Amino acid sequence: AQAKIRHVPESDGYIFGLYNITQQVLSMRVIEKEVKNRTQLYNQERARLMASVNGLQQGFLIVDDKQMISLMNNKAQEMFPSVRVSSVQSGHVVDGSKVGDLNKYLEGFELNKKMEEAIKGNKYEAFNDVEFGNMILDIEITPIIIGDDAIGAVVLLDDVTEATMMERSKDEFFSIASHELRTPLTAIRGNS
Repeated sequence: AQAKIRHVPESDGYIFGLYNITQQVLSMRVIEKEVKNRTQLYNQERARLMASVNGLQQGFLIVDDKQMISLMNNKAQEMFPSVRVSSVQSGHVVDGSKVGDLNKYLEGFELNKKMEEAIKGNKYEAFNDVEFGNMILDIEITPIIIGDDAIGAVVLLDDVTEATMMERSKDEFFSIASHELRTPLTAIRGNS
């Protein structure tokens, strides 16, 4: 119950009211329990998502429509050490870094302009063999679309250095081998 007492003006009397609030209290308890359950489910889903994102072998960024980086995985943090992330919420960027800040790492590749084109055009973009220090990256930009509008983008940065070097070595081997075979075959043909 809830009680209210009021003084009656111009008298020495009081009005005493007693209200039954059992239903409101029970409703509040049910709501509080539901909020607690939903919060727990949200935290579990968030933990699963962050574990999945951090398990990727590629760098992973989520960028909003103003090109502010809001989330990045561990691999991306290794690639871009100047971007400061939260020590409380895994992966959340706290220093207001913009995608344009990453251009200094990408040697002539303007990620911010490529991102702007992808977001404005609401289309997936892929770029191969982008120089990144002593690494070679494949970069994929996928807009995050709600309705007809892009509200940001997901950026995947895949280190393809080893595969590219293997491909170049293979091409070089075939070039040298074909040259080495061509020389004696030309001599044999000439002698024939």
